[in-house]
Amino acid sequence: DLNIKGKNLNIMRSVKLLPSDFFTKIIDYKSNGQLDFNCSIKGEGSTIKTPTIIGNFKVMNASLTDTKNNLQLESLRFDGAFNNKGKFELMNFSTKIDGGELSGDFSLKNFKRPLIKMNFVGNIKAQQLSQLLRLNDIEVQAGEIKLDGTIDGYIADLKQLKFEDFEKLNSEGNIEIKNLVFTNETIKPIQITSAHLAFEGNDLKIKNLNSIYQDSDFELKGYFKSVLSYLFIDNQHLGIVAKHHSNFLKLDNFVSNSEQKSAAEYHFKLPKNIYLKLHTTIDSLVFRNFNGTNLNGTIAVKNQQVLINPFSLNCMDGDRKSTRLNSSHLVISYAVFCLKKK
Repeated sequence: DLNIKGKNLNIMRSVKLLPSDFFTKIIDYKSNGQLDFNCSIKGEGSTIKTPTIIGNFKVMNASLTDTKNNLQLESLRFDGAFNNKGKFELMNFSTKIDGGELSGDFSLKNFKRPLIKMNFVGNIKAQQLSQLLRLNDIEVQAGEIKLDGTIDGYIADLKQLKFEDFEKLNSEGNIEIKNLVFTNETIKPIQITSAHLAFEGNDLKIKNLNSIYQDSDFELKGYFKSVLSYLFIDNQHLGIVAKHHSNFLKLDNFVSNSEQKSAAEYHFKLPKNIYLKLHTTIDSLVFRNFNGTNLNGTIAVKNQQVLINPFSLNCMDGDRKSTRLNSSHLVISYAVFCLKKK
């Protein structure tokens, strides 16, 4: 039997004592603060027998800096427990990030068929949350996010997450967003002025979402489908099933004109891993010299194809109907959108 105790230890010095292959995984982080722990090892250790290892630890008055993203967690504290027979817990977790706060608990039981349980509460700036999750494909410029929730369920293999794992998870909670502004290499800044979302299993329910993109406004209610698996597993699909309304939509904002083509040809690209089913109503639609009102229709996007059916709007001389659009051509004629008069 062996008992080990430590009190008021320096976190960074203690971490450097870990095996080199583990230390390289956290080399981008620097930490300061106090660490207390006690550990007991009981039983025989051999090629066929493993002793029982039970440990408890506490971190207080700590800070953790992600040197890659220049993100610092301050006033960091939590209690932890470990048992090599199948238990890992982080309890009473709390930290401050640039004036925002995050807190919660996490537990994992049964390493062979892990059962995870977690709860969280947060009020944080959107830029810091993006850096914390390392969403490097998105540039978040502003915004505030409040969130609370619980997630629990079984994971078949923590080293190889699958879609089925997320489909079986139970999740509840809410996300409130205010004045979020984000962009990437292909789009101009999008502003979400306000949004209220709710966790429902692998999905996020859109209770309401109001957004502005350049000259156009949007209101959505519906679902982001399979959002957790989309965020945490590569090459997964994200579904959007919703009702959409715009007071004013300028279509020129969403298609790019090629200088090498005629002025009547516009291009747009659709993502490979997003499918969409949208019932839309638009009070006023503008595209170049065309003006339409009272647009009503259903838009479906799948496999980089757009299907608009049924679809109607009012032009200067009455109603018009549209037909199937295939975006694999990546060129949509102006004549399709202006819906020529008789």
